[in-house]
Amino acid sequence: MTGSAGPIPRQHAPVPQPEGHRPSFRQAYSGRFSGLLKWDDLDAVFALVKAAPEGWWIYDTRTVLPATTTAPADVERQLDDITTFLRQAHKADYCGFVYVDDRTCPTFIKVYDPRNASSCSLGTPVPVFTLSHAHPEQLPLQDGKDAASASGRGLLRRVFGGKK
Repeated sequence: MTGSAGPIPRQHAPVPQPEGHRPSFRQAYSGRFSGLLKWDDLDAVFALVKAAPEGWWIYDTRTVLPATTTAPADVERQLDDITTFLRQAHKADYCGFVYVDDRTCPTFIKVYDPRNASSCSLGTPVPVFTLSHAHPEQLPLQDGKDAASASGRGLLRRVFGGKK
């Protein structure tokens, strides 16, 4: 597509990865995500995971890090448990607490607790579940994007760059 000023650059184009390269958990966690606003969107993404259940790390951040990937036979049950948790904690007709890196070929999903997640929070909320193809790391991450919230810097200091 062109305009009077020439071609319009493509926004949000995926960064090409070398063949067989998978980003680390930290890289994927800090990547771009799309919010699943409708329950049907959540069901569609979870159906993709259920259709290819091998290699998923399902990490409940309220417990210890998993030592291995989730057994393919257990993936469907855990996704159903997560869906039940979300629907019981958030009885609205929209979802809005799940974020995915790619809606058509997911490799990283963040699920937030509807009772604790808020866009008005002063810190960066930690997802209650992560589902990924990368071995998870303990959350919150202690550097990068989560460092400000982990160090106790408030919202205004982070926005305006004030010192602690």
